[in-house]
Amino acid sequence: EELYGIEAKRNLDRGYQRACGIVIWAVRHVFVEGKFGVSQFTSVMAHPSDKAYRAIMACIAYMEQRSARGIKFSADGNQVPYGSFDASNKPNPENGLCQIGCVLTMMNGPIACASKRAHHVGLSSEHNEYMAMCETGKHVVWLRQLLGELGMRHMIAEPTVVYGGNYSALNLSTEDFVSTGNQ
Repeated sequence: EELYGIEAKRNLDRGYQRACGIVIWAVRHVFVEGKFGVSQFTSVMAHPSDKAYRAIMACIAYMEQRSARGIKFSADGNQVPYGSFDASNKPNPENGLCQIGCVLTMMNGPIACASKRAHHVGLSSEHNEYMAMCETGKHVVWLRQLLGELGMRHMIAEPTVVYGGNYSALNLSTEDFVSTGNQ
């Protein structure tokens, strides 16, 4: 216990929390693929281990090596938005919640994205993916309402397509079947 406290203090003194701030800023503005990392880095922000410190420094090095890169939107990109989602089936040992993520893409760039813990404990990959699909649906509703208010209804004339990789989760969204396993 005391050794862990010394390790955490050393990493706090080395600037772990400032490093978190740097990574958060970069992920919000350019490196959206780092959202999962940010959730992991900030979950140990009060007591960072040496492993966490090395990981956040590697993340900063990754971003520095790609500092000339940015998010590129293209006028000839997809005019109609689409969504994608995925979920982990590896629960956090502390609370049993898995990580879920989604992104909405338009003009070949990310319009909205999220990486966060699921709200409920999933009993299978199907349930975790279904929760990720639900999160994506919330983002889709927001974007469709925004585009409608901006007078860009031609971009949302058709239903917004959402892609996911779990056939069972996709079935849950299309079938009207409630069982003890999926309720």
